[in-house]
Amino acid sequence: MKNELQDPKKLKLKDLKVVFYTGPDDPKAKEFGTSITVDVTDENVRKQIEEFAKTNNIGKNGDPKRGIANIKPYTNERTGETTQQFNIKFNDYTQFAGVNGLGQDDLGYGAKINVTIKAYEYTKFGGGTAVNASAVVVTGGASTADNEADLEDLLEDFEGEPTEESVVPF
Repeated sequence: MKNELQDPKKLKLKDLKVVFYTGPDDPKAKEFGTSITVDVTDENVRKQIEEFAKTNNIGKNGDPKRGIANIKPYTNERTGETTQQFNIKFNDYTQFAGVNGLGQDDLGYGAKINVTIKAYEYTKFGGGTAVNASAVVVTGGASTADNEADLEDLLEDFEGEPTEESVVPF
C-alpha cells in the first residue's frame, strides 16, 4: 500500500485502532504533551510508516536511528497478545472531526480513527525531523464493551433483580 498523498511529507492512515490518548484536558498533557498511540500491527500500515520515516529521515540530527520509525511492541500481561504501537503527537493546530456524531470525547482505547501525519523540521534540542498529526477523524467511538460487561457482572451480585428504578447510571 503506497502513500495516497502527493506530498511526501504527509501520510494518510485509515482505520487505526487507538490504544492510548492524551488529550488537552488530561493532567499528563502538561508534562508529556498531547498525543495518540495507535495499533500498527497490520503489516501494510507498519510498512507505510516505516517508509515515511525513511523518506523523511525522521529523528534527531546525529542519531544513528534517524530514518527508522519509532514503533514499539507492547505485550498485554492479561492476554499475552503483542501489538506494535506508534505514538503521534498533536500540535496546537491539529484539526479534529468526527463522523456520525462522534467527537474528540469519543477518543480512547478501541476508538477508530483516520489520521494524516506530517513530517516537519525542528531546530531546538539539536534539530532534526519529527512527526505530528495534522488532522484526525474519529470514525468509531472508544470501546466500552468490557466496561458494560463489568457493570452487568457487578449488578448481578445484588440479591433480587435490579430494576430500572433501583439502578441509575451516572
